[in-house]
Amino acid sequence: MNILFMGDVAGETGLRGLEKALPELRRSYAADLTLVNGENAAGVGMTPEQADRIFYAGADVITLGNHAFDRREILDRIDRDERILRPANLPRLPGRGRGIFEARHRDVGVLVLSGRFGMDYSPDNPFIAVDKEIAELKKSCSTVLVDFHAESTSEKIAMRYALEGKVSLLVGTHTHVQTADEQIRGGTGYITDLGMCGPEDSVIGVDPAWALEQFRSGKAFTAKTWPEGDAAISGVFCEIGNDGKCVRIERILKNVKL
Repeated sequence: MNILFMGDVAGETGLRGLEKALPELRRSYAADLTLVNGENAAGVGMTPEQADRIFYAGADVITLGNHAFDRREILDRIDRDERILRPANLPRLPGRGRGIFEARHRDVGVLVLSGRFGMDYSPDNPFIAVDKEIAELKKSCSTVLVDFHAESTSEKIAMRYALEGKVSLLVGTHTHVQTADEQIRGGTGYITDLGMCGPEDSVIGVDPAWALEQFRSGKAFTAKTWPEGDAAISGVFCEIGNDGKCVRIERILKNVKL
């Protein structure tokens, strides 16, 4: 089974880049299931219209993170659309944190979790929640994919050790900088961060001049500006065997002219 998992969509430039690049990526990698983190499609959060654009581009599943509920117009869609997943360790909010999807006549479980370190909210402890969530998915499928939306690289690496041999693929999202540590351990594919689908000439998606002003002035990070220009599209391709173990993982990072 071939899986594509694309990093956080950041702003209109990232969304346009994804729309242009994803159909060809699906073809070239013969993807059976395509997942996209839509976390920042609206800058912060995602609108229903942007969700439609991501699905139309070729996503089968959209994962979210700490900005899942920043755009209130998405709340009803999150609650009723089983293809959109928010962190499972936010259990008392609309929507769901895990789902089962069919790909190549096999059921694939997908789980989203949020980290706690450095976040501006307090989800339930992901290291406690994860075992129960995976156990529920494993009742129906041997292939399980996890999006761990977290700030700290150490927290993501710790989750790698917690899930080694227990899931097919664990990817980190949220920091928008792709890491060069893709690996397979105990049949579990892993990368600390997928990177982003966003403006190539940017500071994790935002305008460099705006970011520099915030750092120089010490002001709170508000009223972000999102630059135009070409897009950087990043993520991973992985191949999962019939036993649910990852046998290949490959980073994807490409420039898309807009």
